[in-house]
Amino acid sequence: GQNLEAAREALREQVNSLAQKNLKLETELISRKQIESALVANQNRYRHLVENTTVIPWDANPTEWRFTYIGPQAEKLLGYPTSVWYSEGFLTSYLHPDDRHLAYRLFTDFQQENNEFECRLLAPDGREVWVLLAAMSHVSDNGRRRLYGFLKEITERKHAEQEQEKYCNHLEEQLEARTRSLAATSHELEAFSYSVSHDLRTPLRTIDGFSQVLLEDYSDALDTNARHYLLRIHSAAAGMTNLIEDLINLSRLSRTELRRQPVNLSALAGEIAEELN
Repeated sequence: GQNLEAAREALREQVNSLAQKNLKLETELISRKQIESALVANQNRYRHLVENTTVIPWDANPTEWRFTYIGPQAEKLLGYPTSVWYSEGFLTSYLHPDDRHLAYRLFTDFQQENNEFECRLLAPDGREVWVLLAAMSHVSDNGRRRLYGFLKEITERKHAEQEQEKYCNHLEEQLEARTRSLAATSHELEAFSYSVSHDLRTPLRTIDGFSQVLLEDYSDALDTNARHYLLRIHSAAAGMTNLIEDLINLSRLSRTELRRQPVNLSALAGEIAEELN
């Protein structure tokens, strides 16, 4: 009877212990379910945020040249279903031939951790879709390399840049043509000014020479007014000679170095006023 009583007491203690452990397990199970539910909610929230933006997340296996994950926005980007994006060698098939070397460097350069470049993807209708491809590289402890990053369409921006470049080139061509035209016009004006200046000297010398002859040879036969008029003719001829010299110097300005020096504008204005008087 004592043995049975001891056994029953031991069983009671074991039952109580098992009940406590069961209660503890139930509490842990409830807590774990709450944590799992929170994790699932967070995961769904982040997935919803990521997959409803214009930035397309992706994950790739560099050894097979294929995506292991691509955001659902990719279907709208090119028009291919996501199953096509997951096919092996997707980039080699749907990346523009002129841009494939960029992807080749990305998938083969194991030393470069981060990379970013602009490239063109080919849509089913033949359109070239410009995208910004940003990639990060990660090597696990077992030596396996994984690529992940995002895609962002930049077609409108690239078209705007191309249009701006064309416009700039057009402006440069127009500027060059206008410069050539101005240079030709300037050369013509320079030649004209130089020619006119030299051609004016001959009749001016004649006027000045005959006025001097009249003053020297016929001074006695001329009255005071006539001599005054001849002196004014001589003075005007000398002034015109100076003007011609100034025109010649002006035509040479484009071929000489510009030298700066102070100018007394008051004295210059005084000389002009005196000449007008």
